[in-house]
Amino acid sequence: MTNVIELPAEKTEQKPTAIAYFLMLIAVCILALAPILIRICEQEVPPNAIVFDRFWMTAVIIGIWEAIVTIYSRVSNSVSEPQEPLTVSDVGLFFLAAGFGASNIAVWTWSLTQTNIATANLLHNLTPFFATIGGWLFLRHSFDRKFLIGLVLSLIGSITIGVEDFQMSPDSLMGDGLALLSAVFYAGNVLSAEKLRVKFSTTKIMFWSCLLRSLWMLPIVFLFKNNIFPVSLNGWLALMSLVILSQVLALAIILHYLKCFSSGFVSLFFLFDPILAAILAWIIFAEKLSVINWFALVVVLFGIYLAKSGQGHEKTTNETINATINETVNES
Repeated sequence: MTNVIELPAEKTEQKPTAIAYFLMLIAVCILALAPILIRICEQEVPPNAIVFDRFWMTAVIIGIWEAIVTIYSRVSNSVSEPQEPLTVSDVGLFFLAAGFGASNIAVWTWSLTQTNIATANLLHNLTPFFATIGGWLFLRHSFDRKFLIGLVLSLIGSITIGVEDFQMSPDSLMGDGLALLSAVFYAGNVLSAEKLRVKFSTTKIMFWSCLLRSLWMLPIVFLFKNNIFPVSLNGWLALMSLVILSQVLALAIILHYLKCFSSGFVSLFFLFDPILAAILAWIIFAEKLSVINWFALVVVLFGIYLAKSGQGHEKTTNETINATINETVNES
């Protein structure tokens, strides 16, 4: 007798809508503020302590939210979704994602102290390249020629936008290498989160990932014995803004849409970062945009549109079914 595997409602394919693309753009806008907020925090708190604060504060916020939702469900007698049991591979994947996430932000924050923001941003924006390769190698993603051409065009446009501010010198080689390494870790973090998103909710991934990341960072914080918290009101405002905006809101949006977008395409949205920085500088500070800058903006936008039109930007029904079947087989 053949067993028929019935897909739960939450596992079925979710088609991306216009709202999905808009919210992903909002998430990138929020992440574009992170380097500025980090620089403000670094005036009072060392980089490793900033990373530690980001993680444990996010875990507390998400934990309180989950507790409120649980209490509300019990009071209102509403039916909650059944919780799937954790397997050994799930625990290992959570630890792997936490390691990538902690390493990414720690190395990224460290790079900002060793090189200028423009150069660090430029190298960090190579994340889509590593995420696409990782998705093909480890998650069996398939990409057609149109998607790959769009990826290359977007990367070229992003590099062109920041190339005028790019500074390579012997004094900043360490910072440049750290920024590039952070792109590799960021790609690993997105790929791990995409794998976890098949089975777990956004809030559960955020809570356990941030809790484990804070444990990863705890020995480092105690090793350097630096102050953990800001000493002024401005420092606290910058830190809380960094946590609530970049670590909670933006991360929640990105994790949520990893249900329907591939990790390679999600990372492509990060290339809007230099575009937004250039436009804001033009609007707020009246900085002139050269012909090359405008051309680069068009290239990035066209590249992302081309990638969106190609195969590989969203999850396919077969990928979702195969993932569910694999989980069922592994658990049986």
